[in-house]
Order: sequence, then structure tokens, then C-alpha cells
Amino acid sequence: MSVDEADGSFVFVGYPEDDPSVIAEIEQYSHIDPGERVFRVPGELRKAIWEACGGHDPDFE
Repeated sequence: MSVDEADGSFVFVGYPEDDPSVIAEIEQYSHIDPGERVFRVPGELRKAIWEACGGHDPDFE
């Protein structure tokens, strides 16, 4: 996961999620456009994502 400093957007690296049941569950709460993909990001990156969003010293253990 990194931040594109040019426009402030997040760039995520993860594993493409193709499981139809996972995608269906996500779509219950959020629309996925045809050109979008769902990615599974490892749990070890939760702290890095939290901090990139401006959070401070989370305890995710």
C-alpha cells in the first residue's frame, strides 16, 4: 500500500478476490463498477493503512 503524492490517492497491492460469494457480500453494502476489481489485502497491512489515513498508533493485535 502506498500513497500517490501527486493526487493523494491510495494504491493498494493485494490478491485479486474472485470468489463470487465474497463479491456478493461486498455488493450488499457497496456498488462495484464493471471496471473495478476487489482485492484482498493481508491483515498485516491494517496498521499501515490506518496510519496512511492519518490514524495514530492503533492496536490491532
